[in-house]
Amino acid sequence: MAQTEEVGSADRVPLISVIIPVYNGEKYLAECLNSIAAQNYPNMELVIIDDGSTDSSLDVVNAHPLAKTVVSLHTNQGVYKARNLALSLVKGDFICLFDCDDIMANGNLKRLISHLLAHPDVLIVKGLLHRFRIKDSVTEYNEKAGLEEFCLGASLIRKEAFEVVGLFADDMRWAADADWHLRSVESGVRIDVIDATAVYYRLHQHNMSNHLEQVKKSRLEVIRRRLLRAKNARS
Repeated sequence: MAQTEEVGSADRVPLISVIIPVYNGEKYLAECLNSIAAQNYPNMELVIIDDGSTDSSLDVVNAHPLAKTVVSLHTNQGVYKARNLALSLVKGDFICLFDCDDIMANGNLKRLISHLLAHPDVLIVKGLLHRFRIKDSVTEYNEKAGLEEFCLGASLIRKEAFEVVGLFADDMRWAADADWHLRSVESGVRIDVIDATAVYYRLHQHNMSNHLEQVKKSRLEVIRRRLLRAKNARS
């Protein structure tokens, strides 16, 4: 795993666009936004897509003091359509795709951007993911952080990568992040990993991965699409 140093106190630093789709995330959203604010990164835009929430998510977003652009969709269209919409709006050349129930590790944005600035040929840099859950008001962490290839929240991505790989397959309601990762590998873009925690991934009853039957079907669909791309490449 590649190592990197943090960004120094330069007067001008690149704009990082942080994208957060939100669907009924009121329970954890404020903590997520607090972790973004705590990055203290001096040149950041935050784009939040409220994907048709029926709870108080939008109230939580609007009440938070962090500067942001908020787009509200009238109906739930899925996380991948929300991300694609946000990608059409952002101004930064560096993209962070984050989930509203997770927590960003302190100093993460500075570590990841430092690596990309030091390695101009790297389009994607990934940190590590550390799972945790709250049980009886006690925070319990998994033994150690590790690399999760499909976790976009642990990555910082040059906008150029989406020109090479394409957008998310928004006809998929599940696992399009895995599909995008595989397409990025197939495209040959350089992906580096740094040995530092990037995201604390919250385990709770509403995690998409808890829906085992949907997860199984979506994984099969990701494999089917990969095989189809390989077939088309040979023909």
